Amino acid sequence: MAVPDNFTFSLQDVVNEIGCAGNMQACVDNADSALYDSAYSSEFGMRKFRNYGKKIEINPESINYYTSGLPYGASGGVVSCGSGGWTVTNVDDYNGIIESYTASGTNGDSCYVTCYESGYWDILSATLEITDTNSEQKAWLNICQDGTSYTC
Repeated sequence: MAVPDNFTFSLQDVVNEIGCAGNMQACVDNADSALYDSAYSSEFGMRKFRNYGKKIEINPESINYYTSGLPYGASGGVVSCGSGGWTVTNVDDYNGIIESYTASGTNGDSCYVTCYESGYWDILSATLEITDTNSEQKAWLNICQDGTSYTC
């Protein structure tokens, strides 16, 4: 679980996340620079570790569909959401292209996304928000339906 996204966390929270000896120098020495929250990485001391930890990862970060509603490309409408529990929320589908999606999963389950047939030749898009249920970290999946074999 990531270090809390507030300034009330303790050195023990950081030690538990990094898995190091119980002192600040050991935490700094063993920290993974990719896991710092960019909003706080320029801070000093303990403040640098605010929101440090595992980030939710999705692969791919976008899925493309034909106007027929069929996906194209390697993903085939399937998104791997990494380890741990996650939930999905439709945050931007103003064009109404998403027919269904997997609402939650755990331990590397995939999120399956299907789209309606469009009939339009315009580029239509939507966004799904994927949230790690432990850390509350978020990632966004971009859905594009453009009616051609080209990616949006």
